Amino acid sequence: MTDLAHLPRQPVPRLVLSPRRILADVLAKGWVESTIPFLAYVATVIGIVLTTDGYFSAQNLRNLAAYASDGGLVILAMLIVVAVGGLDLSVGSNFAMSAFVALFAFHILGLPVPAVLALSLASGLLVGVAKGALAGLIGCGALLTTLGTMITVRGGFHPCLAVATGGNRLQRADG
Repeated sequence: MTDLAHLPRQPVPRLVLSPRRILADVLAKGWVESTIPFLAYVATVIGIVLTTDGYFSAQNLRNLAAYASDGGLVILAMLIVVAVGGLDLSVGSNFAMSAFVALFAFHILGLPVPAVLALSLASGLLVGVAKGALAGLIGCGALLTTLGTMITVRGGFHPCLAVATGGNRLQRADG
């Protein structure tokens, strides 16, 4: 056994200031977890204000409000999935395909609104049942299932669009 009594005593600092320790202490606090997304949001708003003229004008805010309902539906669907602890990458693709079915049924086929609603819901239901069967019954991982569904639905969207437009490419109305 070694005798440590002959070694000189070293003073122990009461306060250690190092960038690594300060950063670790700040990030360990509970309030930081909600502050970082808020600061990112504030930085985004400041960036928009500085780079876009008239972003907060009445006309632009009216346009944003009119188009926010589509994104709100997608966000609501994602919220439900994330709230129960899941992850679904195919919500956007499923929404796009359901919207395409609704537009095709209404504008091309000339169906009444109740039939359009039923077809749009049926297309979303079909994709959801396929995902549920893959993940729940067959046992594929949820991430793999939603990623595969996203790619498949997006891939199925393009041939449907080509059929709906007669093979013509869609052009923007402003040029």
